[in-house]
Formats: sequence, C-alpha cells, structure tokens
Amino acid sequence: MPKQFVKLIIVWFLTTPWVVAQTELQSSEQSESTEINDTIQYTDYQLRAKDDIITDTTLQGNFHTTGPIEDQWPHLMTLGYSGSPVYGPQYYIPKDAGWDLGYRAFDPYRKKFDDLLFIQDGLPITKVTYIQTPQVNQSIFDGYFARKINDVSFALDHNRYNYTGDYLNQKSYNTIFHTGLTFDKEKWYGYILFASEVFQQNNNGGITTDSLYFGPQQDIYDNRAGYPVQFQNGLSRDDSKTGRAGFMLKALRFRNYGVNIGARVDVGQRQISTTSEAPRTEEAFFPAYNISGVDGLNTYLKKTSVLPGAVLEFSDSARSVFTLRSLTGIHLNQLNFTDDSENWQEFVQQGDLNFQSEYIDLSSHLDLRIFDNKLYFDLSGEIGTNWRGFGVSGHAALKRTAAPWLFRYQNFSGDKTWANSPPSMFTQLLGGTIQYESEKLTAGISLSQLFQSNLSYLNEQGLPDTINQQTSVTISPELRLHLGIFHLENELAFRSSDGVHPYYPTLSGRHSIYIEDKWFKNRMHLNLGLTVYWKNAHQTYYYLPYTQSFVPANQMLAGEYRVHPFFAFRVRTFKFFIRMENSNLFWQKNTILYDTYHYPLMDPALRLGIEWIFRN
Repeated sequence: MPKQFVKLIIVWFLTTPWVVAQTELQSSEQSESTEINDTIQYTDYQLRAKDDIITDTTLQGNFHTTGPIEDQWPHLMTLGYSGSPVYGPQYYIPKDAGWDLGYRAFDPYRKKFDDLLFIQDGLPITKVTYIQTPQVNQSIFDGYFARKINDVSFALDHNRYNYTGDYLNQKSYNTIFHTGLTFDKEKWYGYILFASEVFQQNNNGGITTDSLYFGPQQDIYDNRAGYPVQFQNGLSRDDSKTGRAGFMLKALRFRNYGVNIGARVDVGQRQISTTSEAPRTEEAFFPAYNISGVDGLNTYLKKTSVLPGAVLEFSDSARSVFTLRSLTGIHLNQLNFTDDSENWQEFVQQGDLNFQSEYIDLSSHLDLRIFDNKLYFDLSGEIGTNWRGFGVSGHAALKRTAAPWLFRYQNFSGDKTWANSPPSMFTQLLGGTIQYESEKLTAGISLSQLFQSNLSYLNEQGLPDTINQQTSVTISPELRLHLGIFHLENELAFRSSDGVHPYYPTLSGRHSIYIEDKWFKNRMHLNLGLTVYWKNAHQTYYYLPYTQSFVPANQMLAGEYRVHPFFAFRVRTFKFFIRMENSNLFWQKNTILYDTYHYPLMDPALRLGIEWIFRN
C-alpha cells in the first residue's frame, strides 16, 4: 500500500503541470496573463496598519504548526508534530502573577489579540488551510474569515490541531478561536474582542514496546522502551476564555497627528485540570507522584480576572510612524483550587512606544505591576537602523517576575501534597544583530545573552525547584543566496549555558536548497527542494504529562540529522504543498530520532496540505 501511494503521488506530480499547461495555452491566445497582488492591507484592533503576503509559496507556515515553532527548532522542543506540547528556551515562570507554574507547554500555539487582523478595504477575505499526515488524528485546520461594511470590520480566526503520538493514548486536541469587531468613526473608534483557547491531552505517563508506530524501525523497538509504569486514563485540560472591549475618543487632531483618550476592559477565565488514575503496577515511577495508598492524582485550578483601565494614545493618523500608548488600571484576580480560594489586586501601568523613520526603528514596552507590597516589572526594547543594505539592531529586557506562590497537586481524597513560596525571579536579556541584505545575498549574525536568578523550574523528580543563577548565550549566523531560480539558505546556532536548565544542543543547523520559479506566464508559482536539520549530542528532558511540563532526564541524546524533501505550487490563490519528513530513516534503518527523551519522532511520514483564499 505505501509503495502504491508513493507511485500515485509521483504520477500526480507529473500529470498536473501538463493539465495546467493545456488549460493555460488555450486561454492565453485570448487574453494576457496578469499576476495577482500578493499583499493585502490589514489593521489590528487598534487600527495599526499591517501587511500580509497571503499567497507566498515558500514553506514558511505551511508545515508543522503555523511556522514559528518549526522556525525555532531545536530551541523549541516538541514531542513530535502538530499540536504536541512545546518547551521554549526562555521559560519564564510564572507568566501571570506566579500562579501557573508548569502549565505553559502549549503557549506557542496561543495567539494575542494583536494577531487578529481586520481588512482595511471592503473586499472580503476567506482563507482555508488544511494539513494532514497519514495518521488519521494528526491534522491542522486554519480558517480565516473577514468582512468590512462601511466603518465596521469583522474577523474570525479559527485553528484546530489534532495530534496523535507514536505510543499508547498520547493525543492532544487544541482549538484556538479568536473573533472581534472594530468600529472606526469620524470622532471615535472602538473594538469588541473574544478568544477561546482549549488544550486537551490524553496521556499515559510513558511508552511501552507494545504500543509503537510501525515503520522501518519495527525491528529495533526494544530501543524505544519507555518507563514500564503507566498512569491509566490520564487527562489534562487547559481552557481559557478572554475578552477585551475598548472605546477611544479622537480628542485632538493637528496635521497628521492626534491624541486619543478612552477606556479598556479586559476579562478572563482560565481553568486547568489534570487527573490520572493509579499506576498499573507498584513499580516506582516519579516517587513524588506515586504515593502509596493513593488511587490517583487530581489538580484543579481556576483563575478569574478583570482589568479596567484608562488609555491615553498619541500617534500619527495611520499609526505606522509614531505611537505612544499608556494603560493605567487595577487588575482584580481570584484563584480557586480544589478546596480553597485566593483573592488579590494589583496596580497595572503599561506603556508602548513605537517609532519608524527612514533612518531608525525603535520599539519599547513597559509592564509595571504592584501587589502584595512588591514591585514587579517587564521593561524591553529594540532599536535598529539600516543603510544601503547594512543593518544593525540591538535589543534588551529587564524583568522582575513574581515567583510561583502556588504549585500543588492532590489525590482524590483532597490531601494537599506540596505548596511553597520561592523568591522572585530576575531576568536580564541583551542581544544584537548585524546583517547585510541585497537582491541576491543575505548574511548576518545575531548574539543573545540571557541571565536569570531565582529561576523556578521542575527538577528531575518532577517537583518545583529553584536555580540561584544561570547565564546562557546564543550565537546564530545565517547566509542566504538567491541565484536565478536557485535558493540556498543556511542557519547555524551555538548555545551554551552554565546551568542545568535548559538542555539544548550546543550546535545545530538548518540548510535548505530549492528552486523557486513561475511557469505558464507567471500563473503557476512553485518550489521544489529539500531541507536538512542536524544537531549534536546533548542532555535532554522527559515530558511529565500530568504537569504539562518538561523535566531534566539526566540522559543524553545522540547527534542526528533529518532530511525533508518538499514540493509546493500556487495557481492564483490556490496552494498545494507536500513534504516527506524524516526521509533519511529509509536508509538509516537503525536510527531513531528524538527531541525529547523516550518520545521518538515519527518514522518517514508524508505531510501534505492545501490552502485556498477567496476574495469575493
């Protein structure tokens, strides 16, 4: 069956250009071909202008998830592919007032309200993308719908990730839904936004040799043996609902600038629950979670918050040259756990500054919070300049973050197992980039240094712990060549850390070679090539499902490489793309690929998808 399927794909590749060619030759005698406009003008809910190249044929965003996760490999570790939990390099814990330690494995899939795009003109947009692998429950669906009627603009963005691992009962179903309305009147503008993000996992706490994916490696399954103990019927669910509404009065106008004043209200609720029945055997498996006489583990957290605030904004008319925005408010929070609750309030002052000119680009952000008689802040900024293709930029961040004052799990009888209050975390980030870009060449190098103290994480036992001080450095050179229809892209990454966290390859690389061309009077835009990934041997993590967290495994993963040949084409606003992932395992039959300890990646797998954009 697999050989017949591959033959069918090859025949389809060979026949499709001929069919398209016949169609184009018949119509070309009557009218000249015109290339469609690849760029659509958008705005966000604050009416800032944005551009999006919707019909680009390159592979950015076509595979894995939506692009950013794969772009950051191997510094975003995953259990496999679409929808699987992800562990990032700057694992700031916590994100919101220190309450959610260990529940950030799905953060890269989340979207901000700034990511919701509204169309500037009146031409409607409907965009549908579907990506599938041979596994039934491993797919991605993206749907985008936008309309504008007079001064009212509506948008809906829906994403669905279905992930099935190569081992028993390892699945995740992730649904991200964002929608909103914007109003742009002569003397005021406003917005109403809503988001629902649900991440649900079935997990078993380990893999066994009798529940693995079949393929070229089926004769060496013994190497894939995981922990022998499994938690039965494990389930975790992370469900968040957020809303935002605002009204801004266009108070003052002079030349191309204006002052706006108004109010904004943010509301949110996030519920997290994990349950796991008792292990099938009495053999030790993370002793802190395998308590004698306990029937299983149960955790439930619910956070509800409201943030009313006053907004002051000074900007140019298009918000594309200069914007200064301030938000001042009181954040009201309530945290409910299985048998108790906690309330707290925090003063919030946020500010954003963006400036773009012919010579310099500047952006900065401030998030200042005061609660429990303590001051916490997040100050970051970036500045850059470009002259005749040469670009220099620098970025910095300074943060004092509230430490996790709550992390606990409970058995079904309601007994508290762990609670603690570690010190606040301090973070300092410095970095910069030097780059040269021309029509045929792009070369650059970036450097980033991250210093953290009192860093909270989960240790090898799966329990909260703190690292006093840690410094990590990343150096990333890149070189891209464009010679006619041929493209060569090279990216390297060197990462070093003086602590036990995080574990990443010291050296890794990504290299792509492909052709990009337009056929049939520019009506068919195509890519054909391959990408090679490699990394050296490194210490690794194990994924602890019922805490949705990656923990140090005190194990080494061998160096490896991966080869992904791909093909993609676009005809007007229809796009088809296909890729054979981990194809090197066809000739490396005794090799197993890992990003995470005891979670092998798939054998060679065909991933394909379509994207269709409607503009009427």
